[in-house]
Amino acid sequence: VIAADGEFGAEVFGYVGPAFQSLVEIPYDGGPRNITFYEGELDVTFAYVANYLGGVAIMNVTDPSNIMAYDPLVVEPGTWPYDVEVVGDYLFVANYDMGLYVYDLADPQNPDEVDYYDLMGLGCRAIDSNGDNYLIVVTYEGGVHKFDISNPMNIDLLGTTAIEDNP
Repeated sequence: VIAADGEFGAEVFGYVGPAFQSLVEIPYDGGPRNITFYEGELDVTFAYVANYLGGVAIMNVTDPSNIMAYDPLVVEPGTWPYDVEVVGDYLFVANYDMGLYVYDLADPQNPDEVDYYDLMGLGCRAIDSNGDNYLIVVTYEGGVHKFDISNPMNIDLLGTTAIEDNP
């Protein structure tokens, strides 16, 4: 199990005896928020951590006892990646300040931006998908937004539901 800790970084836990125990600590400056995983070629597993002020941390976590960290993905300098979600071969990043970014994971160590949807000023806080077709983005000011992501290189906003109190 790998968890993002908003104050420390990421931590790897393993089941040892009757309980989970910390196996590896991975410190990150910035304030890690959420984590998602991608199974690359040759059974290599990558973890992407929304690291708030530190961009998106990228790690090879195939062997939890030997995690390799790569240069972080800087979504937009000075902004806050708040949540991440992998759908198929694409990484979706909810950037609190700017909106929704889409990255192609053909090279998992160096994601390539392929689309962006402007939700500037709404406070993107969370994203989730139902698989390959739809993505939900929850914003602090704008409510809940449903996107068609069947073509990740051209995402389309299908609708927005306003919420009176901040979600």
